[in-house]
Amino acid sequence: MISTQAFIAHPLILRHSSAHDRFSLNRSPIKRSLLATGVKRDRFTCSLSASVSNKVPESARLLNTAPLRSESDASRQPLNPTVRFLKSLFAEWRLLVPAIIAALFGSLSAVCIPVLYGRVVGFLARAASLDPVAGRLELVGHTIRLFGAFMIESAMTFIFVSLAARAIDRSTRRLRERLFDKTLRNDVGFFDETGRSRIEHSITREIKSVRDTMMMNLSKDRGLRAIVEVFFSLIVSVSITGTLGFPVFGLLVPILSTTSARIGMRNGRLAFNVEKKEGGVQSFVSERIRGLRTIKAFGAEKRESQALGRILDGVEQVSKKSTLSRGMTESTSRFTIYTTMLSYLMVGGLLICSRSLSYEMFACLTGYVWNLNFCMAGLSFTLTDSAKLSKSLESIYSLLDVAKSYSSDAEHKANGTSVLPAYNGEVQFSNVYFNYPSRPDVMVLNGINISLKPGQMVALVGSSGGGKSTIAALLSRMYAATSGRITLDGTDIQSIPPEVYAKQISVVEQDPILFQGTIRDNIAYGRPDELADDDVVIQAAKEANAHEFIMKLPDGYNTMWNPGSNISGGQRQRIAIARSLVKSPRVLILDEATSALDQESERLVQNALERIMQNRTVLLIAHRLSTVQSANLILFVRDGEVVEQGGYKELLSKENGHFRALVNSASNYVDCTAPPF
Repeated sequence: MISTQAFIAHPLILRHSSAHDRFSLNRSPIKRSLLATGVKRDRFTCSLSASVSNKVPESARLLNTAPLRSESDASRQPLNPTVRFLKSLFAEWRLLVPAIIAALFGSLSAVCIPVLYGRVVGFLARAASLDPVAGRLELVGHTIRLFGAFMIESAMTFIFVSLAARAIDRSTRRLRERLFDKTLRNDVGFFDETGRSRIEHSITREIKSVRDTMMMNLSKDRGLRAIVEVFFSLIVSVSITGTLGFPVFGLLVPILSTTSARIGMRNGRLAFNVEKKEGGVQSFVSERIRGLRTIKAFGAEKRESQALGRILDGVEQVSKKSTLSRGMTESTSRFTIYTTMLSYLMVGGLLICSRSLSYEMFACLTGYVWNLNFCMAGLSFTLTDSAKLSKSLESIYSLLDVAKSYSSDAEHKANGTSVLPAYNGEVQFSNVYFNYPSRPDVMVLNGINISLKPGQMVALVGSSGGGKSTIAALLSRMYAATSGRITLDGTDIQSIPPEVYAKQISVVEQDPILFQGTIRDNIAYGRPDELADDDVVIQAAKEANAHEFIMKLPDGYNTMWNPGSNISGGQRQRIAIARSLVKSPRVLILDEATSALDQESERLVQNALERIMQNRTVLLIAHRLSTVQSANLILFVRDGEVVEQGGYKELLSKENGHFRALVNSASNYVDCTAPPF
């Protein structure tokens, strides 16, 4: 099974395997701030720094996106997150309506129990004066009625808890699926700005916390049932004690309960803040465990322990406030209980002394006081939980809204039919500008114009940071261009339905990602919307030079892969190539896949790449100059611009040319003498 963490950590694989069916346009923080304040604009002007703006034409500063909101949308205020979740919860009204009815009947049965118990006590007080036979019959009658109330209360509790739990499970599942789906529909800019750890925390821990919190409050002394029983118990207690008991049960107990509730709400908010800090600890520890080899290589154990200590200091500061508030909540709750017990003893004693209250009614009052004590204690926890729940839902829905705002443009533009003619693989970059969402003032690409003919191999070369990987990321729709157009066979790629586009593009990276599961599942992942049978998977593996080593594994194609598996980098690379072959893409992006492999693994991978490059349009990010010799066109990229282009020999013949200078300083590259593709 592929984990949520794996999906969040590696959105690249999902895009090119068609694993989700939406892509999103890039949206800068400026745009989202306008969205948040309700500003209605059909186009957004991106204000660039003075050093960059001089290089960018005016057209590049207008972001070609669809309107984010209609006038009615802009005037509509977003609902409170708790209200939004409750609306989703009440979509399960077929479960909730009978559950609430059962809860009300269960609470009414519980309220009747002290009355029936008081009658038993009253009977026992006068049993000695009754005829033995008549006394036994009356006792049996009282016992049967009391037992009936117990049974009704138990049955109603079962119905309420089971139905309400199912409704909670369904609503939290929908919320998790919706958040996960909206997250995956976005471009990588969303992940860059939001942070993978926050996304993972919301989808896993926060939604689980919402579910667990609501489940805990289905018990008798919490939530809805506690509210109903407190209400009826106070009414009955006041009716029993009359004017003498009203100051206690009508005023003092509600005031103390309200005070305890306010403290409980504050405690819930503080508890949420502690959980948030603990999430930071989890993220830190997880990252350090993944980078254990690097830590050991640099002898940084002590440094990392000190870093964790500083993070824990922050947790402790927040935790101090939470523990003080929790102590105050417990103390106030205890004080309310003891005050209620003392008051009922005093009021009941005075009424008995004045012959205004019988022992039977005193026993009944005792039952209601105990009900009040348990339910008010439970309600203090419920209110603490509700504050914590409210903060969790606020965090979840804020992330959902950001995810929806990112993906809305892509859904607006790519709403065409998914049944489109076959593509030839002609790619055109036309005056493309781009800046990363996290750096809106730094233009990474400056008016890129590239043409890739069907079946042509185009290589990108240049020093690190020049923009080669960014060009590949735009073509693979990891991001959307800030301005300009990228077309496939003359069609803007942003208007092509994502599930269609993903079938046309495939990426082979330097360090490919495999998900936990069988080797077969990882290869078949290239076509998740179609059933890739064993013959297709095996054929793809053979073409990728992977079949032979796979058959030597303990379970062949059913061998489970996980990060600790004994599979080399070259073998992993060939599995990834087979995964790309399964969907027969028209355009192939190669972030040179052999630069980190040993000689034998490199030979096998290069042979596989030669096969898959035939009759396909190939964009190659070159790290070894030897791999570009057979390219139809070489583009030298520097500072976000194509400063030189031509064939290998043509560029080498240029005096003072950028490419020739790079070849002459080939020590910056690995192995200039290796055989070309």
